[in-house]
Parts: sequence; C-alpha cells; structure tokens
Amino acid sequence: MEDLLDLGAEVAIYLHGNGVWWLGLGDLKKLTEKGLKVFCGRSSVEKRHQKVPPWAKEKDIDFLADMVVASDKVLFFN
Repeated sequence: MEDLLDLGAEVAIYLHGNGVWWLGLGDLKKLTEKGLKVFCGRSSVEKRHQKVPPWAKEKDIDFLADMVVASDKVLFFN
C-alpha cells in the first residue's frame, strides 16, 4: 500500500469483522499520513465495544458497496 500511496494512487480500506482489532492499527495510522483512507464497519465496532480511531471513519456496511462501485480497482482480502 505504501508504494501505491507514494505513486499518488488513492487507496482506501474498509475494515470489518473480528480482524479489525487484530491488525497493526499503528501501521495504518502512519499510512493515513500518506493519504490512506481508513473506514471501519459500524457493526464491528459496536459488537466489540471499541472506539474508532480518530484517523478512521465509522461507516455502515452499505458504504462498502458504494465504495466498490466508485473504485477503478478493488482488492479483497480476508
């Protein structure tokens, strides 16, 4: 992701499910300084009684579909 951001690409990720809170959130925060957009699933946050970091935006799962439709390229990983 960092290479894409360095090239000026627009990169956004949508975190959803249990894995949201196991990822290296500190690493993602550093990438937001380079332009990475981070979105978190509202239901994932509510189920785990977590707070969304100030550098991420909490969105409903419907937002993911809109984000995919509006994107030129999409990569899914689990």
